[in-house]
Amino acid sequence: MATHLLSDEAGHHMTGDASAYDAVNSPASLRMDSEGVRVSPDGKSVFISDEYGPFIHQFDIASGRRLKSLPIPNKFHIDYPSKYVREELNRNLVGRQSNRGLEALAITPDGKRLVSVIQDPLIQDCHHDSENKLVGLYNRILDIDLKTGAIHEFAYALEDPRNGVSEILALNDHQFLVLERDSKAGSEARDKKLHLIDLNGASDIHGLKSLTEQALAEEKTQGTPPFIPVQKRPFLDILAQGISAIPEKIEGMAFGPDLADGRRLLILSSDNDFSKTESTRFFAFAVDRTDLPDFHPQQFHLAKAGDKR
Repeated sequence: MATHLLSDEAGHHMTGDASAYDAVNSPASLRMDSEGVRVSPDGKSVFISDEYGPFIHQFDIASGRRLKSLPIPNKFHIDYPSKYVREELNRNLVGRQSNRGLEALAITPDGKRLVSVIQDPLIQDCHHDSENKLVGLYNRILDIDLKTGAIHEFAYALEDPRNGVSEILALNDHQFLVLERDSKAGSEARDKKLHLIDLNGASDIHGLKSLTEQALAEEKTQGTPPFIPVQKRPFLDILAQGISAIPEKIEGMAFGPDLADGRRLLILSSDNDFSKTESTRFFAFAVDRTDLPDFHPQQFHLAKAGDKR
């Protein structure tokens, strides 16, 4: 098993260095904060979501080279990227908040669609509180058809505006598990849960410029179709599982092979941000099949050495 550094189409290596940003915030940027990773149906490439752009790139597994960047609606991009942390308090009026891009990424079991969630509400979907901090109620879900490029958007209602969304995992073509959490660790942690969401019946908000309460009220008076966020219900309260020294950033989620007794194996992982003192931790949960009656495992071919590309 070889290790390949990620690179663009020309072989230039991607970097996490914030100062390597692209002034016009294009996919040509080599700056990348990789977050969600999902395997393509043929097992020969992976899709990786990036917080900085935000972007979603497809990379060849055998070489690490980028195959392409998927088109992301302009509303997700800021106009004035920089190496500084508080970009949105400078000149940006739209787009992702600083370091709060496309954190979560899922691929439907049939491999036909990618579904990604912005970590925090977009700037235009927020208002400023008394401390000039951005506060929003809805995170946008981006749904991309890999064959046609068709894009749909849906709204995910946060349990608490101080929370963020760290991961999404497909159950079938319309139901997903979403990991929503606070930014606290240990005894200070208050909210780290998985929610089961359903896209069916939710409004396609692709045409809505803003999701603030005021903007939605104005849309309603203009006769816009009803605004309906995705259906959601609690699925797993992580803090109630008796885990010691709960980490701040539980950010990974995947299904493993079924257990011997037939239950589903759900694996969560933490992000240690390259800390020398904090370990990356994995948490395994056995899930009864009755809790996920409509679950369909992802279908893909696991590429092997010697396979023709």
